[in-house]
Amino acid sequence: RDVSTYAKLCYLSYGTFLFAGDFERTVYPMDFFNWVSFHFYESPLHKAQLDAYYRLYPAHQRPQCVLSGYARFDGLERYREAESPLWPRPKGASQRVIWTPRWTTGQNNAHFFDYKDRFLQLCDENRDMDLVFRPHPLTFKESIARAQMTPQEVEDYKNCYRTRANAVLDLRPEYLDTFHSSDARVTDISSIMPEYLASGKPIVYCHKED
Repeated sequence: RDVSTYAKLCYLSYGTFLFAGDFERTVYPMDFFNWVSFHFYESPLHKAQLDAYYRLYPAHQRPQCVLSGYARFDGLERYREAESPLWPRPKGASQRVIWTPRWTTGQNNAHFFDYKDRFLQLCDENRDMDLVFRPHPLTFKESIARAQMTPQEVEDYKNCYRTRANAVLDLRPEYLDTFHSSDARVTDISSIMPEYLASGKPIVYCHKED
């Protein structure tokens, strides 16, 4: 609110959004959009969704909606031929798989504990596969906070990747070069899924009821 008194606030979507109901109200809270001048949206489909949503509120509380495309896609083209330094072997020498599980188990839509040992087993059994495990930055903190792993168990698990020739733990901020130089991705629900779809590579999506 304070910033809106001297500057126009503009909102760009954090992740492409196609939900309705309570989740929509969580992502588009009117106590925030009260003070926003422009809401830049991704597609005509989103315009219809936003028009229906904002009609629930007085006209003076609605931001002006502007079709802009998906800003996070603007720089993707330069990654088409990118190579990531993470892969243990040159392109074509192995099948390259990325695993990106959801960071929290509290919503019953994550598979980290279902698959964390199985992926290591797959690496041991399939020497022609290179795996990059990219945890969310909060994954291990959340596991410790929920008493699902101890700090020592977290370090032991990280060491499982450090001691394997065909498994890599990815803690870098950059991820698009790894996406575009991979062969496939295994993932839970994720805000960076649209960027992987743009690479043209297949996704194995791990669904849970919630």
